[in-house]
Amino acid sequence: MAAKKAIRKKPTTVRQQRMEVTHKYTIRKGAPFKAADAQTIAEALTQLAYDHGGKVEPKELLNAASDAEHPLHRLFEWDNDVAANKYRLIQARQIIKCVQYEVTTGTLTVDLPMFVRVVNGNELPAAKPGPGYVTLTTAIEHQSFQNHMLDRALNELKAFQARYKNMSAACTELRPVLQAIGKFERAVEKSKKSA
Repeated sequence: MAAKKAIRKKPTTVRQQRMEVTHKYTIRKGAPFKAADAQTIAEALTQLAYDHGGKVEPKELLNAASDAEHPLHRLFEWDNDVAANKYRLIQARQIIKCVQYEVTTGTLTVDLPMFVRVVNGNELPAAKPGPGYVTLTTAIEHQSFQNHMLDRALNELKAFQARYKNMSAACTELRPVLQAIGKFERAVEKSKKSA
């Protein structure tokens, strides 16, 4: 039996036409790695996913990178004393961030963080300058902390917006969310100008 020859249809819309697509790997803003490491990390993670049925788990990455010859070995802290201290700092942050206020008004209940992360300048003279956590009440009492919280919220929302804006054409449920982010951004800018 002769194989059927595939019939190639002529593109009828712009979306069906072929476009050259290029890509490069980058490091997410705020990640503790250099931009130059992006390609190496991507290739190593792709290989690891391939070796494990398409999925990467942190434990598998750690096991692979424990080999001194692995390309990602140098990105890990192998001094156990230093690594243990870094992990305890992560645990300390988790403890600080885990407690919430549960505020109920009528039928509405909202969970708010007890502590929020801020950058302390001169707002709290008794505190050491630099980043840390203050109670939500303290943050609300200081305009610069409020601005910091709004900026952080806005940056997180912009990241969400950037990640999902291309999907809004296919997923109409996202449109009102993305529009609300834009409205919030304008409100924040307006409040900063009036302050």
